[in-house]
Amino acid sequence: MAKEESKSLFATLQYLGRGQGETSETANLTSSGGCSCCGHPVVVMASRSPQRSRLFKQHLGVPVELRPSTYEEAAAQHASDCRKSSVVVAADTVVDLEGSLLEQPRDAAEAREMLRLLQGNCHWVHTAVCIYTRQTLRRGAAAAFVRSTRVEFKPLSDEDIEAYVASKEPLGKAGAYGLQGVGGCFVASVNGCSQNVVGLPVSDLAAALTALHSRGLL
Repeated sequence: MAKEESKSLFATLQYLGRGQGETSETANLTSSGGCSCCGHPVVVMASRSPQRSRLFKQHLGVPVELRPSTYEEAAAQHASDCRKSSVVVAADTVVDLEGSLLEQPRDAAEAREMLRLLQGNCHWVHTAVCIYTRQTLRRGAAAAFVRSTRVEFKPLSDEDIEAYVASKEPLGKAGAYGLQGVGGCFVASVNGCSQNVVGLPVSDLAAALTALHSRGLL
């Protein structure tokens, strides 16, 4: 990363960390990810995924509040309602196996079937990300991008699949596996962004946030 880009990214994260219109002395952050002077979050993650929240905080160092949302309109409403929010991030991940989309399994049987389809094959993981701010909403738009990563699975025995399903780790994960957990043992190779497979392409998100900041839209 060039020196100028690094400075720009650092300035963006520093800006998000202290909240809009606040000085470093007054914008103290609470443990819940909000500004102590008003209780409003600095960043809202419109998602049910704790993995996304952890990735955001771990790599960008910015507090996040999870607010599960089913529709993009609801995520946009978060940005409008949260007076002190700097940004709302909505993301969703799907697994693409030769054109068939595998989302989160509804039960153990569906998880078992997904793993049988994935084993020994290559697939794609697509994560779509939308970024809403009060400024972008006033313009009737949102920043959005999709990151795709190619993943190759090792051959799995029925015993491997049964033991993994019994662990319950596949539930709640697109494609019925978690790269960051035991499921990572089933992966032969990852071609592209591994964070994308976990659920949030942090490098792309950081670049998008920096671009919004430089345009005065954050």
